[in-house]
Amino acid sequence: GSYAEIKVVPTRQYYFSPPVAKATKEGMGRAQLDNNGIIKEETWVAGLPFPRPEGKFKANQVIYNWIKTPLFWDNQYATSVNKGFTRTLRVDQEMVADVMQIILKGRTRLEPFGWFDERAKKNGEYLQMNFFYQAPRDMYGNVVGMTSYLDTEKYDQMMLYINALRRVRLLSATDIQDAIGGADYAYVDNNGLGQKLSTTIFPYKNEVIAEREYLVPFSTWDGSEYMNAKGEIYNLEWERRPIYVVKMTQLDKNFVYSYRIVYMDKETGTLIHVENYDQKGRLYRSTVGSRPFIPEMGMFGFGCGLARDHLDLHTSWTNGYVVPAPWLTRADISLRGLVIKGK
Repeated sequence: GSYAEIKVVPTRQYYFSPPVAKATKEGMGRAQLDNNGIIKEETWVAGLPFPRPEGKFKANQVIYNWIKTPLFWDNQYATSVNKGFTRTLRVDQEMVADVMQIILKGRTRLEPFGWFDERAKKNGEYLQMNFFYQAPRDMYGNVVGMTSYLDTEKYDQMMLYINALRRVRLLSATDIQDAIGGADYAYVDNNGLGQKLSTTIFPYKNEVIAEREYLVPFSTWDGSEYMNAKGEIYNLEWERRPIYVVKMTQLDKNFVYSYRIVYMDKETGTLIHVENYDQKGRLYRSTVGSRPFIPEMGMFGFGCGLARDHLDLHTSWTNGYVVPAPWLTRADISLRGLVIKGK
């Protein structure tokens, strides 16, 4: 994957939709961190928890603005296509998947607002989703189901329905470090950085190492970016953006990465780029995401992403499309729903 051209446009203002902006304004100063830099869940309701990061745990606040503020719809259905390239630019992998997802806390865009239901509130659930493989052929019918919990000391639940065996397998904590369908990112790299902060489960020491402007690729507002057969990317628009650079040093030596360098947009809280280094300190994987902004809705779309494995020089390009799915229920993404979807 390579950028065949770079079109620089003036820096633009991004306004979140009124419900998100209202929730952020009402929550300013309310969200708090404990003495370990972990968010106190009872203090955050919705919106960006820390629109003006500051203090001892400034880096943690920057991370929370990303993992606590969904870019898309509270209920969503998405289709994504992933294409893999070898170091000689030969296409060696094409993956197509459908994703159904429900945000269970902090809902602002679709009813019910706030909590999705009493079960989510009682069990401390934040997100539930399933990931259905359409292609390649040997992966068709496999479904990954995930339930993410607010408790930072509790492992998220991940289950895999294996179509060939007609069986459900419970994935362990170490399995979430595996690559997704042969792509150049792991389950913990969901959306670039989907890993919650914890003092016991793969804990990080986070620090802001830079605050400056960078020239970064943003999608066009109409989502017209594409990649041709040669792996050349077109129609991205590049902007000078104010960026936080956060170094996330992993304290558990059994984790796949020793540290991450994360680039977060100051204005929107969105992740722009992440570099992941292995336990030998080598640049292992990197991901750059460019998501089309929809000004009429005040939100970002699914967009495209470029992931690289810098050790074997393999590249994955992902492009997707997401739509609101108010019809989604617990039954669609439950264990039973996972099996039905696979069959």
